[in-house]
Amino acid sequence: MPVPALTGWSMVVGATLQLGGGLALGESVASIRVTPLAVATVLYLGVFAGAIGLVGYLVLVNDIGPVKANLVTYLTPIVSLTIGWAFLDERITLPTLVGFAVIVAGFVLLESRAIAAELAAYRGTFR
Repeated sequence: MPVPALTGWSMVVGATLQLGGGLALGESVASIRVTPLAVATVLYLGVFAGAIGLVGYLVLVNDIGPVKANLVTYLTPIVSLTIGWAFLDERITLPTLVGFAVIVAGFVLLESRAIAAELAAYRGTFR
């Protein structure tokens, strides 16, 4: 099955399971408060994070393998922090920056061979 079709069907099944689970737990559709921010959030998550992001991730898994494709998840905290800082006036603290340094160090350790090969090729181009 093509990746976009697989993604679409998985979203239909997932949404159905979530609705059923919510109803089984006694959650009420009547208690939902629809605001412009809530609508924008659902649209963003559904379109960008859900459809585009998931399809892109699955294509990466198919093209470069699951281990390398999973390295994309290291960008999630950086994007989240940037959006929180830009739109929600969240502060960037020293522990947060230390956490990012740990993430970068982990990435470098995981991809050290590929990074070294790329640097060697880059240096060879300009000699």
